[in-house]
Formats: sequence, C-alpha cells, structure tokens
Amino acid sequence: MTQPPYPPRPDQPQPPGWGPAPLGGYQGAPGYDPTRPLGARPPDSTNISEFAPPPSRTPILVGLAAVVVAILIAATATLQPGGLFGARPAPASPTPTPSATAALPGQPFATSDGRVEGRWQVVERRWTDEGVQVKVWVAVDRGTLRFSFLAFSNDAAEVVYPAPGADYPGFTAMPIDRGEERDGWLFFPVYRADLTLILANDSGRQISALVVPA
Repeated sequence: MTQPPYPPRPDQPQPPGWGPAPLGGYQGAPGYDPTRPLGARPPDSTNISEFAPPPSRTPILVGLAAVVVAILIAATATLQPGGLFGARPAPASPTPTPSATAALPGQPFATSDGRVEGRWQVVERRWTDEGVQVKVWVAVDRGTLRFSFLAFSNDAAEVVYPAPGADYPGFTAMPIDRGEERDGWLFFPVYRADLTLILANDSGRQISALVVPA
C-alpha cells in the first residue's frame, strides 16, 4: 500500500506503518562521523624552535679547559719548594768575578825544556863612546836559572859578550833560584846602534831576547 503524498489530517485516523519521511532523504555514507570537521585535516602547527641550530658546546669546552689549567697551575706551585703559599726560595747570588791579576813586570821567558820560567827586562841604558852600559833585571818563577848574556848590533852580525862595567853593582853570574830576583849592570863595547841583548842558558843557547835602543 502506497502512503498518501500528504500526511493525514489530525482528525483522520493514521494508517498503520505510516511515518514522516526523513528530512533531505540523506542518511549519510558508511563510516561518516558527523562530529568530525569537514574538509582535509589541517597540518600540525610548527614550532619555530625546531629550526634553531643545536646549542653550541664551545662555552662548556672553554670552561673545562680553564678548570684543567687551574688544576695544573696549582699542582705545579705545590710541587715547587715552599708549596703553593710558602716562601719562594731566595735567588742565587751572582758569583763574584775574580778581578784581573795585575800584570807582572818584565818579558816572560822559558827554557826549551820548560823547567825554568821567569821574567826579565832592561831597566836602564847609558851610551858612551866606548859602548853601552845596560842595567838588567831578572826574576825566576820556576826552577833554577843558570844563564849567560850576549849581544849583537843590528847593523852587524858580530856577537859581543859583556865586560865589567863602570857602574855598580855589576850583574853577577851566580844561578838564580825560584822566587829570587836580581839586577845589575852589564857593559858591551859596541858603537852606537840598536842592540839585541840575548839571555841564554849556561851553554850559550838562546832563551829570550830584548832590544836596547840606540
């Protein structure tokens, strides 16, 4: 039986099974949730902190390095004499430099075997028509000196030996021991010119030489 297109009046009896048709005639698709918003689901909100660079570890590393350096400095100071807060050792006083020894007078000499060493010099000279008077000083620092004297003019090759002079004291021919000094006069009969005076051993072998200016 087809339902009448119009609802019955209230004063008319309603046929059995009759009811008003649903509004719109749409019952919804299967799985439809009327509480869900229509349209595509909006994307999740983005936090700007997600794009920030990762936090730097440099301050942490610098802090750790500073702590390590402080520990090393404290350990080093503790190991030094006097400890970390102890008194520092006094600086070593400079070693005094010995003063230069005053130069000894005379020209040094030594025998060929090194057993005798000493110094000698011409203290004074006096030229005359006959020759030259020479005052000689000799000091022995090592060994015993047995000596002789001879000379030659720089203008001639002739060797001359000393003769007794007029001045006093004459230079004696006795050996000179270590620590002793001796001076005296020698006379050489030569004409006036530069003279080379030779100190020799008792065999006449040259030890040293000095020039006696004219």
